[in-house]
Amino acid sequence: MYLSAMNRNIYAAIDLGTNTFQLLIASVEGQSSGLTVLVMEERPVRLGLGSFVAGMLSEESIIRAKEAIEDFSEQIRSYNVSNDNIRIAGTAAMRRAHNVSDLTRFIESVFDKPVEIISGEKEAELVWKSIRGEIALEEEPVLLMDIGGGSVELIIANASEIFCSRSYPLGASRINEEFERHDPPMAEEYEAIRHHVRHVCAEMLRMAMKYEVSTLIGASGSFDSLRDIASEWLGYGFGNPAVIAQSAYTDIAKRIFGASTAELHQLPGLITHRVDMIHSSLTVLDEIKIQCRITKLILARHSLIEGLVYEMMNGV
Repeated sequence: MYLSAMNRNIYAAIDLGTNTFQLLIASVEGQSSGLTVLVMEERPVRLGLGSFVAGMLSEESIIRAKEAIEDFSEQIRSYNVSNDNIRIAGTAAMRRAHNVSDLTRFIESVFDKPVEIISGEKEAELVWKSIRGEIALEEEPVLLMDIGGGSVELIIANASEIFCSRSYPLGASRINEEFERHDPPMAEEYEAIRHHVRHVCAEMLRMAMKYEVSTLIGASGSFDSLRDIASEWLGYGFGNPAVIAQSAYTDIAKRIFGASTAELHQLPGLITHRVDMIHSSLTVLDEIKIQCRITKLILARHSLIEGLVYEMMNGV
């Protein structure tokens, strides 16, 4: 039980993702202030592992989820976060699973708060709010992209509005389930995924041409991996915002596409629980980048979870 008469300048958000659960605890001084991160942690729960074919969460993944929630609860309690300043959101795996109620009941009993099973459209809105809180968007439309475990959100927006957004079933875990591959994948196996991306995203690809977007801003773990690999493997120095040069991106993509799982485990900057997702997520990103004729790629540090906090700050 979380009491309401606690610290109202500290917020906590939990993103119950398909591949990872994330916890953010942040302090804020005034609505116009930025976030001061107190805790940022992620756990490779792999909630969606096998769930997109079966439509069910496995017992093992539910156990991992409950363990992560119990630990997150202790951390939130240690900061005396007000119950009103806590938000918990579930995404693609929890939207699809038929047996999700056991897990949601457990989480709600721990926090005395409802779990929000948010739509793909809401995910897209939160990503926009999150990126807008980190990067100074202008009037020119840009393409925002979040690659999750279960879905991919594509948003065409500027500083003041979202022009269009879609959520597509192209998350890395889902691609892994739907497309069998060798290790490393063969050229024709990558092409099958690329063809699928072009087919599924046809509407947003047309909209990207209509709005003449040339900048893509990426949020989520896949883009964190690109930034970490660039820093640790290439010694790449990022500015603010974190723009990655095409040459550095090309070097990383070539290395990843040609690498086996064992070789990826040795790649500096790529953390262990993202190894089996990186082939799929990078293929989706690369095809979107090619089809939209992207010339500038920015790697955001914020993702959906910061959007949850920004909404709480603004009373949404």
